[in-house]
Amino acid sequence: MSPGTPPPGKTPRGRRRGPERATPAGRTVLAIVIPIIALLVIVIGLWMTWGGDGGGETTRTTPTTIDVLFIEGLRRSEMAEILQEKTGIPAADYMKATDPSKLGQRLAGTKKPTSLEGFLFPATYPVNPKKPVTDLVNYQLDIYAQRTEGISYAAAKRKNLTKYDVLIIASLVEREASTTKERRIIAGVIENRLRARMRLDIDATVQYAVGSWQPKLTKDDLVIAS
Repeated sequence: MSPGTPPPGKTPRGRRRGPERATPAGRTVLAIVIPIIALLVIVIGLWMTWGGDGGGETTRTTPTTIDVLFIEGLRRSEMAEILQEKTGIPAADYMKATDPSKLGQRLAGTKKPTSLEGFLFPATYPVNPKKPVTDLVNYQLDIYAQRTEGISYAAAKRKNLTKYDVLIIASLVEREASTTKERRIIAGVIENRLRARMRLDIDATVQYAVGSWQPKLTKDDLVIAS
């Protein structure tokens, strides 16, 4: 256990500890993220490509476009709401363009249609409200491909993890922390809990389990297997 890393069973601030027995849903999460410590370099690498704590890169605008900022950590539904607020493009159009599809399946390497959640690169984009929303989506995917091109997934491959698995792990850490130091601590907490066969019980997994990203979780939410 590294210095500063909470010991197994210790819950980070704002968390509520649940039963230590792994449930079927919990084991599903475990199967995905158990090699977290071996992938810290990849996770930090992904975070660095996302521009750290800023708003990502800014692309050139023209008088016919509107700057739309997507910060790190947003879900596609949140991006859709921001896009509608800034440009008037219906949020439903963006959601439809990023719905589970063969494109998402190819990017994620999954066996079934997958949404583009996670592949929509956060940055400031020049958006022309008169153009198809798919232009923006393709732009986001292109930037994601460019900014992650040089990342090595060798450690993930040795653990039989796909790039999509790594993206999920990085998303968990990104959702929980805001600085590099916090990311290392959260990753350590996840590692310790996995080794102890505990539920993760972090906000990101609880919110995913309840299907809502509300900032405050209820007592009932916190007892859900996550």
